[in-house]
Amino acid sequence: MVADYEEAVDLALNSGRGDLAAWLIDSYLRFFESPVPYGVRFFCDFKTATRYWRDANLDEAEMKYLSCRDLALENKQNRDAARCNMALGVIRWSRGNTAEALPLLEKSEEGLRPIRDKSLSSCLNWLGIVCSNLRLLSRAWRYYTEALEINEEMGYQANQGYLLCNLGLLCQQMGLVDQAENNFRQSMELQKKFANRYGYVDSMANLGMLMLKHRESPENAFEMLLESADFQLENREIGKAGLVYGNAAMAAHQMGDRKQADELFDKALKLVLQGNEWSHRLEVLGMKAEVMVAEGEFEEADELIRRAI
Repeated sequence: MVADYEEAVDLALNSGRGDLAAWLIDSYLRFFESPVPYGVRFFCDFKTATRYWRDANLDEAEMKYLSCRDLALENKQNRDAARCNMALGVIRWSRGNTAEALPLLEKSEEGLRPIRDKSLSSCLNWLGIVCSNLRLLSRAWRYYTEALEINEEMGYQANQGYLLCNLGLLCQQMGLVDQAENNFRQSMELQKKFANRYGYVDSMANLGMLMLKHRESPENAFEMLLESADFQLENREIGKAGLVYGNAAMAAHQMGDRKQADELFDKALKLVLQGNEWSHRLEVLGMKAEVMVAEGEFEEADELIRRAI
C-alpha cells in the first residue's frame, strides 16, 4: 500500500497532474491512524512542497521544505534533512539566487555522499545546473557525468531523461551543438518511454530553442515551442512558459508572421513579468528588442533595452 501510493504520487507529479497528486497525498495521510508514521509524514510533506515548487508557489514551497527539514532533524534523519537542503538550494536557484543555492547544494551533497543512490544523483544534477549557471563548466560536466554513472549503475533509466536534457543544455553552452541535440532527443525518448509528460515537454522546449537559435530552422522549432509553452502554462509554470512563448514569437517573426509574433510576445512578456525568474525576463525583452530593431522601430526597442538593463 505504501509503495503503491508513493509511486502514484510521483506519477501524478511527473505527468503535470498537481491536482491528482494533492488528492492522493490527502488520501494517503487519512489512510493512517494518528499519529502518522514519520516516513509517511515526511514523504507527504516533501511531495507537497515539490508540487508547490512546480506550481511556482516558491514561498509556500520554501516554508514546507523548511518544516520538512525540521521534522527530519527532530527524528535524527540526516539523509532526509540533506534532501531538504537540496530542495532549498533549488528554491534559491529558482529565485535567481544562484550564489546562495550553491552552498546549500554542497551541504546536501556532503550528507548524501555516503550512499550512491537516486538522491545523490539528483543532488549532483542540481549542482551541475547551478555550476553551469555560474559558468563553472568543467565542474558542471563532472557532476553530470557522475550522476549519469550512478543512474546507469543502479538502473534508474527514468532519471536519465532529466540528466540528458541538462547535459544537452551544458553542451549547447559549450558550443557542442550536435551533442546537445542528440542529448535532447535521447531525453525525449526516455521521458516518453516512462510517460513523464513533465520531462518530455521540458526537453522538447529545449530542442525547439536549439533548432531556432543554432539550426536556424524556425519552421521546425515553432510547433515544438508552442506545444511546450501551452503545456507549461497549463501546468502553471508561468516564467518558463513565458520564455518558451517568447522563443515561439521569435520563430513566428522569422517565418514572416508579424501578427502572430506580436501576439506571442505580448503573452510572453505578461507571463515572465509575473514569474520569479529574472533571466527569463531579460531573454524575452532582448528577443523582442531584436525584432523591433529589425523592423526599424527603434524607440520601442530602446524602451525594451532600458527595461532589461
